[in-house]
Amino acid sequence: MWNSKRFFQCKLNRGMFVRKDQVEFKTLVLTQTWNTLDNHQEQLNLKRAEQTKSACDALSILAKELVLSKPPLPRTLSELPTTYDGPELHWPLTLPNVLSMMEHFKLGHDLYCILLTNGLPSGTNKYLFNGDFVDRGHFGAEVVLVLLCFKLLYPNGVFLNRGNHESRNQNSWMGFEEEILRKYNTTPTTATTNQAVTVLAGFQDMFDTLPLCALVLNRIFIVHGGLFSARHVTLDQLNHVDRFREPPLHSKLDQDRLFEEMLWSDPRTIHGQQASVRGAGVEFGEDVTNEFCSVNKVALVIRSHECVPEGYAVLHGGRLITLFSASKYCGTQMNKGAFCSLKADCRPEIQQFIAPPLHTYSRVKPMFPQYNSVGGDLHLAPEVVNEADMSADTTMHASLEEDSLRMIAERICEHKSDLFRYFTQHEHAARNGRVSRVVWADALKAELKLDLPFLLYQSKLVDVEADNTINYS
Repeated sequence: MWNSKRFFQCKLNRGMFVRKDQVEFKTLVLTQTWNTLDNHQEQLNLKRAEQTKSACDALSILAKELVLSKPPLPRTLSELPTTYDGPELHWPLTLPNVLSMMEHFKLGHDLYCILLTNGLPSGTNKYLFNGDFVDRGHFGAEVVLVLLCFKLLYPNGVFLNRGNHESRNQNSWMGFEEEILRKYNTTPTTATTNQAVTVLAGFQDMFDTLPLCALVLNRIFIVHGGLFSARHVTLDQLNHVDRFREPPLHSKLDQDRLFEEMLWSDPRTIHGQQASVRGAGVEFGEDVTNEFCSVNKVALVIRSHECVPEGYAVLHGGRLITLFSASKYCGTQMNKGAFCSLKADCRPEIQQFIAPPLHTYSRVKPMFPQYNSVGGDLHLAPEVVNEADMSADTTMHASLEEDSLRMIAERICEHKSDLFRYFTQHEHAARNGRVSRVVWADALKAELKLDLPFLLYQSKLVDVEADNTINYS
C-alpha cells in the first residue's frame, strides 16, 4: 500500500518496496536476478582460480622469462607501416594531442558522457576515478590510456584508485587479457606475440602501483569495494598496507585482509559483518560504517563495485554512497550511471545519466571542438548533444533475460546429478518421474544455492505437462 493505493500483492523480497510510477517492476526483477547470478559466477571463478593458482604462477614466470629474453618492443614508432592511421602521442604531451587520440578511439560512451557533462580534467577541474577501468568491455585499453594521459597532463588533477578488476587474476578470465592479446597481436608471428605479452605485463605492473583508497577534503573516504572484517581500522593502518603487488585473496594476514576487503567488500542492511556471496571480501552493516567514520573522523564513505539501478544508492543512514558510473552495464542491464561532484563544503552532488550510443556523438565533430587555456583553467564551448533514443527498452529487457537464462541453464547442467537426486526424493507418489512446479523451483533454489524467482523463468527453461507437472526423467 502507498497513499491508500495497492500496487501489488506478493511476498516481500528482501524488504523491497516498489512504486509503480518510479521503477518498472520487471526491470527490477531482471536486474536483481542478473546481479545475483553474476555474483555467484564471480564466486565460482574465484574458487577455480584458487585451484589453478600454482599452474597460473608457473605460466606467469615462464611469460616473464620470455619477455626478458627478447627485446621488449621489437617495433619502434619509426617502423610503423605507412598505412597506419591511428593516434600518435608526442612528447611533451599536450591537451590537443590527447583529445586527438580520444577522437580516434571513440571509446566508452560513459566516459565521454561524463567528460562532456562535467568538463575535461584540468588543474582545477579534478577527477578521482574509482577503479574497474578494464574487463567487461571492448575498450579497456583505450580507457586506461586516456586516463593515464590526463594523469600525465594534470598530475594533481587526476587520481586513480585500484578496483578488483585491476588484477591479473580477474584479467585472465574477465576479458582484459584477451583484449590486449587480440589488439596487440595483429599478425601470428613470434615478435608480435611477444609484444602483446609485454604490453599486458606493462598494464598489470601499472595496476600494481595504483592507490587502494583516497581521502578527499579530509572528510570523505573513497574506496572501490568497502570496509573491513576487523574492528577499529584506522587510516594509518591502511596507509601502511603494501599495495605494490597482485591483490591477495583469502589470506589470513591482517594487511592482506585489509587489501582484499578494500577491493571486494559490499555494504548490506545487516548488523556487523558476514561472509560475502562474491567469495572475497565481506558484507558489512551500518554499525561498521558508523564506527569507521567515528574512529577516523570522516563524514562519508563513497564506494563503487556494485551495479545499482539508479546509478547510486545512499545507505547506512546517509554515511555511505554506492556510486556506479557504467550505464546499461555489460550491454544487458537497464541501470543508469552516476557521478558525484564535491565542493569545498563537502556536500556531494550526484548527477545521473544514461549515456547515448556513440553514433549519437558523431553528430558533433570534433568531440571537444573549442577550448582555450586561461590561467590553467580549461573552458569548453557549450554544445548540444541530442539525447539517445530510449525506445530500445524492450530489446534490453530481452537481452537481460536471455543472459540470465543462459547463466541459469549453465548452473542446471553443472548440478544435474544433485537435482536428479532431489527430484527422486520429492516426486509424486505414483513415482512417474514427475514433480510439481513448486518442487522444481525449490530444487533449483536448494541445489544451485540461488534465491531467484525460478517460477518466473520456468516456461522458458522446461516444458510443463498437461497436469501442471514437470517430467524430470
